[in-house]
Amino acid sequence: MDSYTIEVKAFGFPHVSVNGKRVKWRGKLAPKLFFFLTDKEAATRDEIFSAFWPHLGVKDATNVFHVTKRQLKEALEQAGLPADEFLNYSQGYYELPHWKARPKPSATNMLVRYDVAALKRTTEQYILDQESVGLEEWAKLFESVSRGVYMAGIEEEWFKQRRAEVRTTIAQAYVSAAHLALGKSLTPLATAWFEEAYKHQPLREDVHRQLLSLYALVGNSKVAEFYAAIVKQLGTPSPETELLYKQLM
Repeated sequence: MDSYTIEVKAFGFPHVSVNGKRVKWRGKLAPKLFFFLTDKEAATRDEIFSAFWPHLGVKDATNVFHVTKRQLKEALEQAGLPADEFLNYSQGYYELPHWKARPKPSATNMLVRYDVAALKRTTEQYILDQESVGLEEWAKLFESVSRGVYMAGIEEEWFKQRRAEVRTTIAQAYVSAAHLALGKSLTPLATAWFEEAYKHQPLREDVHRQLLSLYALVGNSKVAEFYAAIVKQLGTPSPETELLYKQLM
């Protein structure tokens, strides 16, 4: 049985490799379609058309889609991957079946490593197993998102929406790890991780309050400076946040 390891990196500038060989894309749409299907696992034609060609009629969108799909398969095949097995059409869905938990019969063995899926899966696991997961594991997880934002340089609306969802996942990971650090009285580390959560999801008021409390340990000027930034972003903070600020000052 032939074996393939497909590395799919979406953090930073996206790229794909097959058994260590970088996939060389032809055109700009083929890699975007690949990452779209990778992230969704399966999508109908209408979902694909809505994401990529919302202003085209069905006939024109169909023509562009077939060209893009052919370019995608050609790129994978040139990297050594049997694309006909990798990209399937079944019961109205275009899918990448080897992402599925239920493997289908195949003449090949494919291992797919997708960094965004790994982040979500690991974050959920760590949150469930908080008592057995240490700070070192969290720190190692954060290394995977340090390369940059999700799908850097791609500005289609679907990817921008997905980028916001990924930021939510990352922020929650940092919040969970920060609480763990606080429980171990590691205030500087907890502060740094809450600050990372704030960068990824700046409207989370629970993060605002945690940082206000931590900054109070440094001094009132730091509290006032951060509160001013909150007000600038939100307009009017929640009564709970406003009350905390007054208590700290």
